[in-house]
Amino acid sequence: MEALVALLGDDDVERWLGSLDVDPVLDSASRLAELGEWLHRASAGATRNRWLTVLRRNQRGEPIAFRFNAALKRIDHPAAHDVVAVDIPRQLDRVDAAEPAAIMSAIRDLEGQLGQSIVRASEISEPSRLSVTFVTDDGKAVAKIVDRWSAAHRGIWAEARIVEAPEWFTFGHGADDTETEEPVAFTTPRASTPLERRARWIERHPWRLISGPLLAGAAAIALGAAIPDLATTASVLFIVAFGVGAIAVGVYLLAQQYLLMREHPALGCLWLIVHGWWGIVMLGVGLFALLVAVLWFQYGGG
Repeated sequence: MEALVALLGDDDVERWLGSLDVDPVLDSASRLAELGEWLHRASAGATRNRWLTVLRRNQRGEPIAFRFNAALKRIDHPAAHDVVAVDIPRQLDRVDAAEPAAIMSAIRDLEGQLGQSIVRASEISEPSRLSVTFVTDDGKAVAKIVDRWSAAHRGIWAEARIVEAPEWFTFGHGADDTETEEPVAFTTPRASTPLERRARWIERHPWRLISGPLLAGAAAIALGAAIPDLATTASVLFIVAFGVGAIAVGVYLLAQQYLLMREHPALGCLWLIVHGWWGIVMLGVGLFALLVAVLWFQYGGG
């Protein structure tokens, strides 16, 4: 190996060889001195994209198709220490079938927004979800971009999660043999339900719920102050805005509670006992305020 490093350099040995068998008596073998020229010719056509597909099952016995770029090499991405998986819910009868056009278009759009700081390393196709794995030097920044993209991208829900074990390191170097005698089940997280995705959206974007009622309440106060004759109407509108805002706060608190119960049942039960009633209280306050506003409009002469 020291002779190879002296002949080719550390970079070429790590990038293209990895290991080498030497037979001094084999007639058809290449000479060591010819290795550098052969590597130069072979590497000239390398595209750094060599996608392979492995069919497996996850720990729940569901079929999955694992697609990975076997041409990825750790030496090409020395700063990429974070692995981010972007989960996109969808339904496929066959996990090895082509992805729907809308999903592929969404992935290309997301890659465009993530820019040059990421590398798409692998994909895990499950019946109800596609998980696209990116390697990057800043996983938190990528997760924030994915969150903003998902909120703005109509019709496609995407959620980013940091992968603790960078499985892309396990593959690469152009390995052809992707089968093992006893295939190991892939460990994949449980797919989120539509209710969970909606609760997570509410948890992440509370101001999108609350900003509308706040602005409406401020406008009602300004209306009553500017036009005294409309003070009664403005007061009722303020009560309506207050009621809607209280309901929004209650929905936000209940969404938090629901996600906590789903992800950490024991902690969620404790939190429900100590703080869970706040969401119910806010919903009750909001509904009571709306009831007062309706009665005022009907019987109060507003």
